[in-house]
Amino acid sequence: AAKVPTVMLERELAPAIPAVGADHYNGTKQATEYLLSLGHRRIALISGGRTNRVGRDRLRGFREAHQNAGVQLDEQLLRLDSFSTDYSFRQTQLLLALEQPPTAMIAAGMHLLGGILPAIRVKGLRIPQDISLVASNDTLLAQLATPAISVIRYDAYSLGREAALLLLQQLKGEVTSQQAVRVELPTEFLMRESCAAPKVTAAPAKPE
Repeated sequence: AAKVPTVMLERELAPAIPAVGADHYNGTKQATEYLLSLGHRRIALISGGRTNRVGRDRLRGFREAHQNAGVQLDEQLLRLDSFSTDYSFRQTQLLLALEQPPTAMIAAGMHLLGGILPAIRVKGLRIPQDISLVASNDTLLAQLATPAISVIRYDAYSLGREAALLLLQQLKGEVTSQQAVRVELPTEFLMRESCAAPKVTAAPAKPE
């Protein structure tokens, strides 16, 4: 109402105002499609996706990849309430304790990987032999982990630059804070060594 020059970065408001964000929908969809192509049918998604556009776009891409592949998504594998490291650590432990645990996981948030990696290690599992893993944001942890983690990445520097340019346009009067202008930057799926086909569990021997 005060008409203060404003730009939303990776978030949105209603009514819409100028915003800048990454294409998390296509990035998550591409990563999910890749895991499905490897043969995974139980893929978990950990994110903070219930209350913000980033999370909703990621969830939409995740769901659509399953739908397009004709794979039924188990809602138990969706953990969407926080981006915190503590949350991802606890939820990973709960997921791995399921009767049918996931064979692959997507950590859709910058700080989630720091909780997921130790939770997998505590369980005594190996990446990617026992479980495949994809993270979002190409963090130093993702690069230095053993094995290096496949990621959905985008240029965070460009996000900030586009947000600043959009704000400067408002200050010059070229754009108003009431215009629903959105700049969306591409994401890409970068394959490293953290994904493999799921292990085949041998069928129990038949009694003679």
